[in-house]
Amino acid sequence: MARGVARRGSSVPWPSGIVPYESAPGYVRVYTANATASSTWTTNSPSFSRYGTSYSSYYYDTYQVTVPVDSSYNFMSISRANTYGYLYNGSFRSSSTSSNLLTFDDDSGGNRQFRFTFSLQRNLTYIFVPTTYSMYTTGAYTVVVSGPELAILVRTSTTGGANTSSEYTLKQYDPLPNLCFVKIEKPGGILKYTQIEQVRINFA
Repeated sequence: MARGVARRGSSVPWPSGIVPYESAPGYVRVYTANATASSTWTTNSPSFSRYGTSYSSYYYDTYQVTVPVDSSYNFMSISRANTYGYLYNGSFRSSSTSSNLLTFDDDSGGNRQFRFTFSLQRNLTYIFVPTTYSMYTTGAYTVVVSGPELAILVRTSTTGGANTSSEYTLKQYDPLPNLCFVKIEKPGGILKYTQIEQVRINFA
């Protein structure tokens, strides 16, 4: 894939265009930052009655999420299990799964994986709850939280542990199809972050 710079007056298509773009004042660059956590749901994992069900046998984990900038962030799962994802504002109680619930998803990521996007604020704390679609489901999983700056994931479940990692690079490829972030820069500072599916920018 070619590398290049989107110069003033140019129109840049995405995802079929030239990526990544090198940073320069007055230019646009396309990039992503991925925070990942990998763990396993086991019979020792906490279980609950997830929102929308009346049964109490869904294994889950909880992660505290904070972000350094106000922006939209993408949450997705990678697992052989059929997954379900929830996002809560501030705190999570397994006995009251509707309280503080912001959003949730089942299959938007394809292959029975959850995927959702939500606008996060840097001065708030969120609780991310990956779980399964079916009761008594065990197995390994990875969750990815992507945005213009690295999210901080801290596992707060009391059983087991999780391996976490971070990646912050110009995009060499698109690991999350049809999702990218654009940082628009001009002399004098950063203007904004924008989540888009197609980049088409003309500088005056």
